[in-house]
Amino acid sequence: MIELKNISYTYPRSRAEALKGITTSVGRGVYLLLGENGAGKTTLLKLIGSELLATKGECLVDGTDASRRLPSETCRVAYLGSTTIFPMDTVAGMARRHAPFFPNFDAGMLDENLKAFGIDPNRKLSAMSLGQAQKAKVAYMLSLQTDVLLLDEPTNGLDIEGKTSLQGMIARCANERNTIIVSTHTITDLLNLYDGVMVMQAGRLHLSMYTEDILERLAFVSGYSEIPGALYTQWGSGHMRSIVPAEQLTPDMHCDGNIDYQMLYSALHSQASTEILNILNSVPFQK
Repeated sequence: MIELKNISYTYPRSRAEALKGITTSVGRGVYLLLGENGAGKTTLLKLIGSELLATKGECLVDGTDASRRLPSETCRVAYLGSTTIFPMDTVAGMARRHAPFFPNFDAGMLDENLKAFGIDPNRKLSAMSLGQAQKAKVAYMLSLQTDVLLLDEPTNGLDIEGKTSLQGMIARCANERNTIIVSTHTITDLLNLYDGVMVMQAGRLHLSMYTEDILERLAFVSGYSEIPGALYTQWGSGHMRSIVPAEQLTPDMHCDGNIDYQMLYSALHSQASTEILNILNSVPFQK
């Protein structure tokens, strides 16, 4: 369990405030983290991963303050971003020298992950293409089996086949004790993976909720005409997509029972945001 208590972060040199009073709890499961460029997604992940220290507030991982950076606790959290440096030049070297600091490291899982990507563990990362190196790093980080795994744009450099393999790999490697947060601009890459969603804007966290809780309150429907009482509507692929309160869903509305993450993100950045958030924070409608 990750608990953020009134977290704020200000960059030391620029004095720009990247995070502003974020309070939430993040349970087990795989979460999608969304936000525009500069929203504070990377800063938030680095703070949870104790690579940055909050200017104000507390970040707790299973009740322990992440800022203390205790060895017994840092081995339970892993962060992978574009600036993450692997101290060894091969994945095999990482498994020998780095993995022993992580008590849940699964060598068999690493081997399976690398085979799924077609990667030689003894090949130097510097000799790989951007996509191959990214695959190798993600495969390794998943095999550490940390309680919390923070993936910042993990599909960067991956082709379509690689993204498909990654989705299956995350699903296979996740377990009941993991919290995995995936920050990405390409929502469709890992679409069927998420148990929850987090949405940020300008340093603030608008939403952090399990998908099943969202679907108890909102319905995502499609059709060829505007739906009266819709909270938010947009055109796409020759038809209308709308968000309506779950209590207003009727049998004649086409609803596949899934969340349209792109539309939810757009809606939370529109004038409909306040009304939608009020519904999401209310007691769910009992069907």
